[in-house]
Amino acid sequence: MACLGTAVVLTFTGLNLANRESLAENAAAAEAYNAKVTTPAIATSPATGTATSSPAPQTSEQVSLDGASIISVLGDSTGNSSGEWVDLWAQDLAKNATVTVHMWDQLKQQYYSQPKVYGTAEKQITIWNGSMSGASADYPVDKLSVIQPETPDIVLLSFGHNGTPQNIGPAFQATYDAIASAAPEAETSVIIQNPANPPRTERTDENQAAVKQWAGTNGLPTLDVRSAFDTKPDLTALLLDDGTGVHPNDAGSRVWADAIITALR
Repeated sequence: MACLGTAVVLTFTGLNLANRESLAENAAAAEAYNAKVTTPAIATSPATGTATSSPAPQTSEQVSLDGASIISVLGDSTGNSSGEWVDLWAQDLAKNATVTVHMWDQLKQQYYSQPKVYGTAEKQITIWNGSMSGASADYPVDKLSVIQPETPDIVLLSFGHNGTPQNIGPAFQATYDAIASAAPEAETSVIIQNPANPPRTERTDENQAAVKQWAGTNGLPTLDVRSAFDTKPDLTALLLDDGTGVHPNDAGSRVWADAIITALR
């Protein structure tokens, strides 16, 4: 099994801390920028973001991983660093496969040259983790060929903490359209992320309602991580005390990874 060098681990860690500090410092500004919506049950149209009266989305929590060798993860800071859910999930998959994980370098806007490799089994799985701190769902559109250097079998969309209910649908749609054009055979699933503590509780709830509606409108399966968090007695014990109310700590990242393992087999 090949291991990532200490210098790269420190680079990931330093970048992650810098991202979290930046996000915490700008939390107030972000709240002021994003519009306040108090009716999360009202859906948004993926094409325009306007209110619709669409029926409740149909969701699925079981997606097959059989035959998949290239996985693309597009998401935000809840999964962009070592020790978070993508990294933990890769280690879980390594029980039955050799898993190579490429992590996105936010400063250089490219992947780090040295991936992580877990496991020694004959089966090969490659994860291109394009998650980025502060990202909204449409950030991959103009750089998709870089974020997905290989044609993926499976794409996981993990967004919802950033943005507003009004722009969730159009942002997801832009990325989904780009994926469909570049990799029409890829199976796309939408992750319903962890709940948030103040100051982001209400906005996250509203955004997630919009994410579910968009996924249902497009007939896409959802991987319901939020429900796994909701079964725990103390949300605060699963989140970092970094002022954002959003980022899972080690225990929360473990809950997230376990939920993905259960939903994606």
